Amino acid sequence: MKIRGYSIAVAVVLSFLPLISCTSRGRIDDVIKGFFGEVNRSNFESAKTNYLATSLVNDLNAPPALGRNHKTIQESFQPVAGSIDSVEVTGEVVKGEEATATVTLVISWGAKESGSIDLVKEQGKAWKIQKWAEFRALGAEHLANARNWCAARNFGAAVTEYQAALSENPQDSMIVTNLGICYQVMGRLDDAEAQYKKAIEMHPNAVWDPYINLGFLYAFQGDTAKAEDVLQKAIKNKPDNARGYNSLAWMYADKGMKLDKAIELAQKATELAPDDAGIIDTLGWAYYRKGLRAEALRYLAQALARAPNSAQIRSHYEEVSTTAAVHLDRAQQLMNSGRFDQASGECDAALRQEPNNEQAKNLRAGVGKEAATRHVAGARQLFERQQYDPALSECDTALRFDPQNADAANLKTKIAETKKVLGYK
Repeated sequence: MKIRGYSIAVAVVLSFLPLISCTSRGRIDDVIKGFFGEVNRSNFESAKTNYLATSLVNDLNAPPALGRNHKTIQESFQPVAGSIDSVEVTGEVVKGEEATATVTLVISWGAKESGSIDLVKEQGKAWKIQKWAEFRALGAEHLANARNWCAARNFGAAVTEYQAALSENPQDSMIVTNLGICYQVMGRLDDAEAQYKKAIEMHPNAVWDPYINLGFLYAFQGDTAKAEDVLQKAIKNKPDNARGYNSLAWMYADKGMKLDKAIELAQKATELAPDDAGIIDTLGWAYYRKGLRAEALRYLAQALARAPNSAQIRSHYEEVSTTAAVHLDRAQQLMNSGRFDQASGECDAALRQEPNNEQAKNLRAGVGKEAATRHVAGARQLFERQQYDPALSECDTALRFDPQNADAANLKTKIAETKKVLGYK
């Protein structure tokens, strides 16, 4: 899905004539601004009826089997409907009863898009729009390149492209948000947080994506109060966007908190985006954490049918469709073979189904202690070979499995002190 938020500038370009009637220019401006006024109010039929040329209306009304030669108003401009702050018309060129102009739409979240619009004077009377070219946001090419470089993990090139995009439009909070996402992929969480906050400060009442990304970052860091606050602001700013509701619902369900609210939010998200497999998955997971397995399975099966290749949805469905006893049998086998992460996951799955299951609690603790013991042993061997950083990593892994493990904590302190004495950074 293409995100087109923020201020948009659209320019309508006409072929040049030495002299242009002020009256013609004014009427052309009125038609273009009137058209985008209807678009901004989501009055797409009125925009079509009152401002489009008959030839274009006929094309857009053609039966689907015959195909269309032109994009509909909704396909081109619905993403910015309700968010257009201003419309600037420049470069009008009139040739007889045909005209072209450059249009600049300025959108509330800072983006600017430009494109050309052609007009015709029907029956020698009123100017009507007969065609528009695709509108492109300032910095769009650099932004696309930056996303590709970030996905390829060439972060230096990605940051350079993001900065180039911002040089074309420094007020586009979408570019700033995407830079934050790239920093998060790098693991530079402080820089990611700073970019999300910057995007919010630029247009605090118009944006929603940076709030959502910031919310996920806070949730990942365990600060659910901050995450909840910013996700609620995302919903407030864009109440017709399913992603905000889904994000907050997922956090509640994933943390096992406010599960009635999680179900309510996920249901709202599915109303707004009924075919989105990820949102249906959230609803199923919320029912599961509430202890309603039958309802959970119903929705998770729907989500899996829509997205059979989604590893997360398949994992959720398989967990919910498997009993706690089977999860525990798997956990014991995995522990015996030294696959401690997977064993812990199976114990956690059993506990999500039966939170008071003592066998699951004891096995989970046993997995943690056994895993920690092995990782501490590995850390000691690495320390003796003076491989200090890998040894510290092993200590951290041991503490992840067993946070109270004194051997891991003491060894970690000893390694850090040794590095300091030897002058290692």
